[in-house]
Amino acid sequence: MRTAEPDSLAELFARALQLEAQGRDAEAQAAYINVISQDGAHFDALIALGNLLNRTGYRNAGRLSYLEAAKARQSPIAYVNLGNTYLDTDELELARKHFERALELEPAQPEAHQGMSYVFARLGDERSARRHRDLGFRDRAVAAFPFRGQARPIRAVLLVSAAGGNIGTTDLLDDRMFATTRIFAEYFDRSAPLPEHDIVFNAIGDAERCIDGLVSASALLAATDAPVVNPPARVRETSRIAVCERLRNIPGLLTAAARPVSRAQAGEGARFPLLLRAPGFHTGHHFVRIDRADQIARAVEALPDGDLIAMNYLDGRGSDGMYRKYRVMLIDGRLYPLHLAIGPDWKVHYFTADMAHNTAHQEEERGFLGDMEGTLGSGAIAVLEEIQRRLGLDYAGVDFGLDADGNVLLFEANATMTVPSREVNVQLAYRVPYHERVINAVRLMLQRKAKSAGN
Repeated sequence: MRTAEPDSLAELFARALQLEAQGRDAEAQAAYINVISQDGAHFDALIALGNLLNRTGYRNAGRLSYLEAAKARQSPIAYVNLGNTYLDTDELELARKHFERALELEPAQPEAHQGMSYVFARLGDERSARRHRDLGFRDRAVAAFPFRGQARPIRAVLLVSAAGGNIGTTDLLDDRMFATTRIFAEYFDRSAPLPEHDIVFNAIGDAERCIDGLVSASALLAATDAPVVNPPARVRETSRIAVCERLRNIPGLLTAAARPVSRAQAGEGARFPLLLRAPGFHTGHHFVRIDRADQIARAVEALPDGDLIAMNYLDGRGSDGMYRKYRVMLIDGRLYPLHLAIGPDWKVHYFTADMAHNTAHQEEERGFLGDMEGTLGSGAIAVLEEIQRRLGLDYAGVDFGLDADGNVLLFEANATMTVPSREVNVQLAYRVPYHERVINAVRLMLQRKAKSAGN
C-alpha cells in the first residue's frame, strides 16, 4: 500500500540510485527497501534492488525481488531477470519458461533471446541456440558498464563468447576499480577499433564450446599492444583431449586419457567403466558412466548430436567409500585452494555434495583450505605446479582427486572455472576468506599488468 506522496517516493528512489552509482551498496540497498516498504508495487525499485542483490552475490534474495516486480507489472525485463537467475542455478525449464514469457510480451527482446540461446545450448540443441544467439547478440556486441569509483579507473576490455563458456568476472572486475567494456567476440565488427583500454581480460574459457569466439578474440587482439590476461591462443589448447595429451607424462599424475570417438565407435576397445561426454558441457551435463557393453547404445542415444569424448574412469574413492574432488585455482603463477567436495556419487560436484549438512566433511574441507600442502602432500603440489607451468594461463583451475598412493587424478584443468558466489550457507561461511583470496589475487594481477604496461 502506498503511504507517501508520489513526489516523495520519486525523490527517495532517485536518492537510492545515486547511492548505488557512488558505490555505496549497503546504503543503496536500504534505500531501495525503504521505497518498497512504502510502495510494495514500485516496479523500478524492485528491479533495481534485485539487480543490486544479484550483483553482490545474494541471488536468492534478488530472485524474490524480481518475482515481486513481475507481480507488479507484466514487463519483459522482470521475466528476463528471473530467467537469468534460474539459468545461474541450472534450472533450465524454469529459465526457459520466463524467457518465453518475456518474448510473448516483446518478441524482439534481445536479452530474452540471449537467455534462450544459453538454455538451448545447455540442452544440446545447437540449431535453436544459434538462432536465438543471432537475434540476441547481432548489433549488440559491445556494452560499457558504469564506473563507480573515485580514483582513475583501470580501463578493461572484457572479451566473452556469445556461446557461453565464460569465466564469471562480476566479483573480479570490481566496478569501483575497473571501467569495463564487454565485447562479445563473435559479433564484434573487426573493422572497428577496440574501446580505449589499459588491459584486456579474455574471459572466454571453454576451448570446446567457444572455438569461434576464441578465433575471433585472437583476431581482435592483433590491434592492441595492451597486456592480455589468458591469451586466446593458449586457451584454445585446453580442450579435454589436448590437456590430457599435454599433461600425460607428468610423474605422479594420472589422466583420463580422453579421446575423440564417433557415436558409432563409442564402444570400440572400451574398458569398463567407460565415461562418455559431449564436448563443451560442464557440471555433469551430458556426461555418463557406462559399466557394461549393453548400455552403450542407449547412453549414446541420450547424448547430443555430434562426436563424443571417451574417457577412462579414475576411481577417486577414499577408504570411506566417498568420492573427493579438490579444486585449486591457478592465478598469476600461484596455487590457491578453493574447495573440496565430498559425496557418494562418482560425478561429485560441490553443489550436489551436500557439504552444508555434514560436519565431518566440513572439517576435512577446512583442513584442505587451511593447509593445502599438508593435506595433499608435496608430491601433489609439485604436480599442480607443473600443470600450471604447462597450461601457461594467468587464470585457470584444476579439479582432481587423489588415489591411495597419493597420485593426482586429473578430472579437469582449464580456464572455465569460476569462484563461487560469496553468498554461502552459514555452515560453509569458513570458505569465504579463501574465495576472497582468489578474487584479490586476480585484482592484484590485473593492477600489476596494467601498471607494468605504463598505465
